[in-house]
Amino acid sequence: MSDGGMIRIFYGGVAIITGGASGIGRALGEALAARGCEVVLADLQIGLAEEVAAGVNESGGKATAVGLDVVNHEDVVNVVKKTVERCGRLDYMFNNAGIVIFGEASEYEMHDWDRSIDVNLRGVIHGVDAAYRVMLKRGLDILSTRLPSQD
Repeated sequence: MSDGGMIRIFYGGVAIITGGASGIGRALGEALAARGCEVVLADLQIGLAEEVAAGVNESGGKATAVGLDVVNHEDVVNVVKKTVERCGRLDYMFNNAGIVIFGEASEYEMHDWDRSIDVNLRGVIHGVDAAYRVMLKRGLDILSTRLPSQD
């Protein structure tokens, strides 16, 4: 491969990564940016997300940090909307944010279970709901520009 083995589909793309400040989200953001994708690192840990974005930008990538609690549907919708307004597109939505509760189940309170379900399940649902129609419309718009006219 003349492209050094890189997957070219990421080049020029735009990705939102929830939980993008650390762990898998951070690694994914850095890897996508290294492949030419603009990444939006969306995380509750905004300070850490800003540090990661700065590192990506310093290494020649393109990254932005935004504060986001995936439990808040309206906030997820706004991150998607603002990303599309700023970048003109959204190609990838990685619903990566997640939490783990540790310890004996007998020690959990209902709020522990609720928070886990809110972040790990509803957070993904919020991301899919916010991004799906935007991405589907873009796909249909691209497809319609390639199809011959029906006149």
